[in-house]
Amino acid sequence: ETFSREQYKKAEQELREDANTHYHTIIGRATIYEIIATILTFIVTAVTFLFATSSRAENL
Repeated sequence: ETFSREQYKKAEQELREDANTHYHTIIGRATIYEIIATILTFIVTAVTFLFATSSRAENL
């Protein structure tokens, strides 16, 4: 069975309204800690890479 354009529009609108009224993303404490840990991981990796390249340049 195929849907008409009106049925599609109605179903899409219903889905959007349901998503807007029921599903709210809340960034809790655990999520904030994960974001901070990820950022710190990238910073430590970048600093380690810089130290490794600078120490190699001094040895040459």
